[in-house]
Amino acid sequence: MVRIIKERALLSKLGGIPLQSDSLQWLLTPKALKKELLKRIENATHSVYIAALYLEDDEAGREVLQALMDAKQNNPALDIKVLVDFHRARRGLIGHKGDSGNYLMYRKVIEAAEHPIEILGVPVKSREFMGVLHLKGFIVDDAVIFSGASINNIYLHQEEKYRFDRYHVIESAELARSMRDMIQTYLVDDVAVSSLTQPKALEHLPTKTEVSSLKHRLSKAEYTFNSTKIGSRVTPLVGLGRKKNILNKVIVALVEESADALFICTPYFNPPYILVRALAKHLRQGKKIDIVVGDKTAN
Repeated sequence: MVRIIKERALLSKLGGIPLQSDSLQWLLTPKALKKELLKRIENATHSVYIAALYLEDDEAGREVLQALMDAKQNNPALDIKVLVDFHRARRGLIGHKGDSGNYLMYRKVIEAAEHPIEILGVPVKSREFMGVLHLKGFIVDDAVIFSGASINNIYLHQEEKYRFDRYHVIESAELARSMRDMIQTYLVDDVAVSSLTQPKALEHLPTKTEVSSLKHRLSKAEYTFNSTKIGSRVTPLVGLGRKKNILNKVIVALVEESADALFICTPYFNPPYILVRALAKHLRQGKKIDIVVGDKTAN
């Protein structure tokens, strides 16, 4: 998660990475996201890190995966890592029978590659229904495309239906480095995070103990960066668990320190008690709240 913070706004004590106004760009459509992502991958010079809930075995997913493979073939030194939710990658679409799952596509593509890339599964919880990977975004060289979009036909508007998200392109070498370092330190290097392209005979799956240890370590994860409290800045935040969760604290502070109005855009709205309490106080003070909730029937 990323918050753009100006001097007059919330939590003046929260440090961030300096950001110039021309370093931030908004993409307005899912198709624009796909075009930008493919262009960035093609032109990447040193690294491409992708974190998404899933990279689907469909037209859009295969196109992005092929773009990654082509970039690696053209530049074997390119550091490419794709991180997706472990459980989501291992199961097929709901209702599909038999051995299926996106990992089978990953395995097939990597087995045929002269220069393979890393595709890793992150098991945030021991079962999918208990929690999934919500670390999302695309880090290409010195730029971050911040979005909650996954990679499939719907999120990239491949066909008629689409799902809308936010798409911020942030040009910041320090932010990109910080995010890559966090992914490498807390995810890639963890024993519970396994390759989704392993040959079946050599497959290693994370144990419950390993997943539990990963969750404990992630609850203490943080981004490291050269911080400033002056001027416009961007602050990367990560949070997991109930206790000492800086992300949750910042969200509540956003509500508590708002002066006049709040605008909340969310795919679903089932806030925890601490946030409900802050929102109720906001309303009692005569302040305005606009809430836009995603309606899947509209898509």
